[in-house]
Amino acid sequence: VAGNIGTPLIDVAPGLSKDKWLVVEVSSFQLESIDEFHPNISLFLNFSPDHLDRHKDENEYLNAKKRIFSNQKNDDFAILNFDDPKVINASSEYDINKHYISRKKKVKNGAYLENGIIYISEKNNSFKLISKEEIFLQGDHNLMNIAFAAKTASLLEINPKIIKNVVKKYKPDRHRLEVVIKNEDGSIVIDDSKATNIDAALKAIKTFDNDIILIAGGQDRNADFSKLADSVQKNVKALIILGETSEKIHKEMIKKGYNSVFQVKNMKEAVKKGLDLFEQGDCLLLSPACPSWDMYQDYKERGNLFQKEVKNQIKF
Repeated sequence: VAGNIGTPLIDVAPGLSKDKWLVVEVSSFQLESIDEFHPNISLFLNFSPDHLDRHKDENEYLNAKKRIFSNQKNDDFAILNFDDPKVINASSEYDINKHYISRKKKVKNGAYLENGIIYISEKNNSFKLISKEEIFLQGDHNLMNIAFAAKTASLLEINPKIIKNVVKKYKPDRHRLEVVIKNEDGSIVIDDSKATNIDAALKAIKTFDNDIILIAGGQDRNADFSKLADSVQKNVKALIILGETSEKIHKEMIKKGYNSVFQVKNMKEAVKKGLDLFEQGDCLLLSPACPSWDMYQDYKERGNLFQKEVKNQIKF
């Protein structure tokens, strides 16, 4: 496992035998300049505007992303989000063996979700893989992520029992909807520092039924925070903001007539304000919707500091 996710691909590729598989996360920055990079199986999970401090507009960003297909042949596979029209349009010009993942339709070639159950499909046949209740990961978006991974394994002819067993045991890396504290009264504290874009934060907000106190903000990448403001207005009890984007997010909330906004200077102040506002059954959620590099070395440092401050200050 390598690429943009952490370990550089160049560190692991040399010397691999032909029977080995590389699982690679590739960024738009890397795809911009590929020449011969050729995935046997490509996965395009979703598309939302990001990195607009580098790409001049959303279309240029999408054009970089879709280069993942550019060297694939018709006997290679592409696994695509059927519910995302931009993903489907991006793949339309390429002659690849396409499989689809959907939460809205029983696709015949891919995987789909129905009533909290993941089904794997191939032509006119489908089988139940696993139900939501058997999975440790939280959030409907993670059911889609699992469906992508399971379909990939299925294409590699991995036994479905093995796929199910791995999914049941899998726990996410830290700072990805990580439960910091969970009480019997339903009160919960969540570290989702890895939510470095708006789409990830929107999905985190949808995950919890509790009244949410949200900590957000970070490096400014010229993102449009109007969708985040809509979600906060509908689903968030109070918003605490910090970092470069603090003022920009605040202005969007003012447009919505949302007044429960608190601007702070650092994580210690953010956690203190969050705990001051906290009531029984609430969810204190760090899901910044922005990168961390304006104030921290990376999202891990941001998340670790959040957890440290919560444990130092906790009163419930």
